[in-house]
Amino acid sequence: MLNPKTKYKTRTSNALLDSGEFLFGHKLYSDVTLEDIAKLAGCNVGQLVYHFGNKHTFLRACILRRAPILCIERSTLLNNYIQVVGKNNVKIEPLLRAFIDPFFTRAMGPDIGWRNYARFIATIVWWENAAPIIAEGYDEAALPYLDCFQIALPNLTKDSSARCFQFLIAAMYSSIVDDKRIEILTNGVSTSGDYSAYYEILIPFLAAGFKQVSHSSSEIV
Repeated sequence: MLNPKTKYKTRTSNALLDSGEFLFGHKLYSDVTLEDIAKLAGCNVGQLVYHFGNKHTFLRACILRRAPILCIERSTLLNNYIQVVGKNNVKIEPLLRAFIDPFFTRAMGPDIGWRNYARFIATIVWWENAAPIIAEGYDEAALPYLDCFQIALPNLTKDSSARCFQFLIAAMYSSIVDDKRIEILTNGVSTSGDYSAYYEILIPFLAAGFKQVSHSSSEIV
């Protein structure tokens, strides 16, 4: 059982992380100040520095706080699927769904913290200085999927599997950043916040792409 002092420290650090997830998901990393983070959390900059040191180590804490939950679920879904069908019988559609569903379930769910985190990760993932942290938090669960993509589609090379995976990440994350471009393109018929509409076409879109890359590779060979 946590003592009152430990509870207070945990509550303060969580409030700061919540603040960071929201701000980094709605602004550029360079535009977010320590003062912004502390103010939104109802804290002061001294508390932020005490708990996290500097802005970059704080960003790392923001990325890694929830990553293990997604990774455990992705690994569990993959292992359960392999147990049912056997590793040599995996198919691309179930693999894609097992990887994407844990993220989308939370991005579309009722928990505002998870919704903020999803948008935050989708925003920060392409910042080059975040790449090592993303790798630290997510690659252990992601790399077995890349291996399975090659089993499902034997003509995929290691390089093409990784590049297809990057397209997967780009499509998944771009679906939940509320990009108003979709509303302009459809003259208001479609809404950027309708994540379920993106999810509905995401798996078939990605599966077709993976299969076509594999098919093209076989023709080259």
